Amino acid sequence: MDFLGVLEVKGRPEWKCPLFTIGTARKIWADSSECQQLLSVFQDICERFAILLSADKTEGPVMVLAFLGIEIDTVAMVFWLPSDKLARQLSLVCLAKGAKKLQLKQLQSLLGHLVFACRVIRMGRAFYRYPAMVWIIEDFLIYWAARRAEVRSYGKNSGFTYNLARILWLGLCGLRWQQVLPECLLLQSHVSGPIILILHAGRKDVGYTRSVYLISAIKRDIAQCYAVYTNLVLIWLEIVPHLLWAREIPDPGWNASVAKLKHQVAKFVRQIGGFVMCHKHLEGTNDDLLRPHGLQLNDIGLDIFNLGLQRRKPLLNTSISNCENVRNIISKMPLKSVKTNDFKRFVNELRHCPWQYNESEHNRLKLALGNCCNARHMLVVTQDNAPLGQKLKYETNPGKKIAITKEIFRMLPKISPFLRKPFKTCAVVGNGGILQNSLCGEDIDRMDFVFRLNLPPLKLAKDVGTKTHLISANPSILVEKFGRLYGRRKHFIDLVKDYGSAMIILPAFSYVDNTDVSFRVLYSVEDFDLENKVVFFHPEYLKNLSSHWKKMGVKARRLSSGSMLVSAASELCNKVTLYGFWPFPRDPEGNVIPHHYYDNIHPKPGFHSMPDEFYIYTKMHSKGALYLQVGKC
Repeated sequence: MDFLGVLEVKGRPEWKCPLFTIGTARKIWADSSECQQLLSVFQDICERFAILLSADKTEGPVMVLAFLGIEIDTVAMVFWLPSDKLARQLSLVCLAKGAKKLQLKQLQSLLGHLVFACRVIRMGRAFYRYPAMVWIIEDFLIYWAARRAEVRSYGKNSGFTYNLARILWLGLCGLRWQQVLPECLLLQSHVSGPIILILHAGRKDVGYTRSVYLISAIKRDIAQCYAVYTNLVLIWLEIVPHLLWAREIPDPGWNASVAKLKHQVAKFVRQIGGFVMCHKHLEGTNDDLLRPHGLQLNDIGLDIFNLGLQRRKPLLNTSISNCENVRNIISKMPLKSVKTNDFKRFVNELRHCPWQYNESEHNRLKLALGNCCNARHMLVVTQDNAPLGQKLKYETNPGKKIAITKEIFRMLPKISPFLRKPFKTCAVVGNGGILQNSLCGEDIDRMDFVFRLNLPPLKLAKDVGTKTHLISANPSILVEKFGRLYGRRKHFIDLVKDYGSAMIILPAFSYVDNTDVSFRVLYSVEDFDLENKVVFFHPEYLKNLSSHWKKMGVKARRLSSGSMLVSAASELCNKVTLYGFWPFPRDPEGNVIPHHYYDNIHPKPGFHSMPDEFYIYTKMHSKGALYLQVGKC
């Protein structure tokens, strides 16, 4: 009989008991008489119950001992190979390296010793049988999902061939969150670490652990997973509701706790470059998808769950094959040599690659824009950068100037509204048709600061959100849709009210014709006592920004409003996410989409260079300077 234990004497921390062993082990060092007394008590108990112990194989108590060929140090909390075994390992490896050929027995002996060494040394890639490992860890739901997958056509490996990936399902009944990381580490001692880790846990903790502690523990352990497993792609599965939860946990605040958990963990996972998978088809009234007792999904529910997992198949295909190649191609490909079809293919592959924020790249981008343009001080015309009596040069016609009169000076803010600390998270929301059915509204509204372009309608809140802090207004839209605001202005005012107290920014000093209609926007806001502030792009800022983008390869008569606000956001925010930027008539899946999510009116041909600008955004995304959201959120 072999026995291994650690005893601690309560109230006597200095008498933390050493290991003692009954079985095949050798003594290395003994400790206090207190632990010897405890060992004697144990031996007396064994004798009373007629359990025979071998005196020659009983050693201890000790703090360090060799057990089953491995030395264990309970003080340093480490395991290592005994020196004689390590020397034997090295001699066998050196013999194999120097030999031209090996006999089968020699090879078997070498492999046997190396496998034994893997008990204390993490297994290397030389023993990695499969190109990729996918771990799916959850409570009993995963157990039933795995059993259901076995009888379906896609099989337990979810349709992947075994030379591409191996999916490992780990479903543990009653899994609590504190068990997740230890289970991962234990699993790694038997198989290679995951390329993709899919987590669906925490359900059993809601209602038993305070939300703030549970959310903190989940964030800490997820961050630890990234530290343990290199190049990890993490997918967080949001909690699947069950009928009997309300009966199990009668607290009326439980639903609020679940919503808080889902929101905060999902936000954290996205911020560190992971993915979040919702179960829209399993939410709401889902009685037909549950077993009679209401605690588990039935076969139909499990099929829906498994098919949802298979939607992430492109993520695996890309992540294990050519993500780095795609990033290198996009970051190094000259703009002139880009072919549209190739570029769309690269972008489609890149959007399935794991993305991680690169602070150094973002700071490099912020520094370049700050040196050329300085949005914090020069984005808008202020009384500080355009004093009374100064003559401003128009952006597109430097020969034309406008004097800062008392009336114009009154319109201007005293100082720049962007001198405060940078915003933590920002969204720049374009108007591309790619936003239709994107379900990005919630993600957009979670941002600290939201930029929008050219007075778009917010009727598709689930796709585009409603939060707005700064919105641009193109004078051409004011001319075409609102008749330069000469006539009735109710339609314009109703539209502006949808943006709350958002700041409205206009290029009043880009063209001479823009000035009058831009001023009329400010007068209309004042006449109707709206909360909005109206500001004007500084012509010097736009001129310098245009030169900067031309150096990056964008050749256009004029920058789009999108590129202006993306540049400003890159300076004013720590993390930037772009939504609704897609300059092609078909989405990544090949479906025809309108030019805007609310209409199909195209800009004048040759005026802007949207594909070139989008290419620059893609390069920034591939470097981690900002995140470009393409497709559904």
